[in-house]
Amino acid sequence: MVTKTLSCRKCGSTNLVKNGSNGVGNPKSKCKDCGFSGVIQTKRVDEATKQKIAKAYQKRSRLQEVGRIFNVSYQSVLRWTKKAMKAPSVADTLAKSIENEVLELDELCSFVQKNE
Repeated sequence: MVTKTLSCRKCGSTNLVKNGSNGVGNPKSKCKDCGFSGVIQTKRVDEATKQKIAKAYQKRSRLQEVGRIFNVSYQSVLRWTKKAMKAPSVADTLAKSIENEVLELDELCSFVQKNE
């Protein structure tokens, strides 16, 4: 049988007692040495893993598949992918202007009346 010893996130002590659970149901612990109270084992994903997830999604995998592989929600996969993909600047997307080129623009105005 494998046993895991928990240690405090603040001071690193193993002198912990159970202290209920949070709203999601994760067990909370209290450190007897420093007094820290909270969830000891968080489910946070580090930046390197976020980059791997974004690359996996960009290789034409579905959101749900990537989420199942990395054990995260597909909403998180989408959010991290959007952060990883940077939109090009407007100056890069505009066509280069040609000298002596004439550009004509028409104005279109529409009015909406309120029916009374």
